This record gives sequence, structure tokens and C-alpha cells, in this order.
Amino acid sequence: MTMFGNVELQIWYMVVFLLILHAIFAIKPAISDAPIPPSKKLKWSVMGILFGPIGYYIYQASLPFENIENPADFFKIEDKKDH
Repeated sequence: MTMFGNVELQIWYMVVFLLILHAIFAIKPAISDAPIPPSKKLKWSVMGILFGPIGYYIYQASLPFENIENPADFFKIEDKKDH
């Protein structure tokens, strides 16, 4: 046993974590509400599964800005004033 524990087990944990991370970035475009054709969503998912977050965000940067949801809208609180 080494100073850092079972290195082989740690490597397996890292591989599993990376596979999960890549799967998440492949699923996100598939379930996205962005108004883009399914073929582009598929390409976006493939970039996510192959390259993880880097592929996901590189392809997202190539999409027209108006097709991407604005994250600020999620936190937007509308004023409910009685007029």
C-alpha cells in the first residue's frame, strides 16, 4: 500500500467520475428547451460526450445567442405591484 492508499481504486473512481461528467454534458443538450433542430442538438450531445464540458461549451458558443436560454431569467423576480 502506498502513501496515498490504493492508487488503482482512486484511478477507477476518477474514470467513473469522468464518465458521469461526460454523460451529464451529453444529456443537457438533448433535454434543452433551446429552439434548435434535433440534428444540431444531436451534434451538441456528441460534442458533450466526446469532449465533456469543453465540447459542450465550444458548441454552445457556435449557436446563435437568441437560441440559448438566458440564465439570468431563472433568477428574475418580477415585481408584483398592484396598480
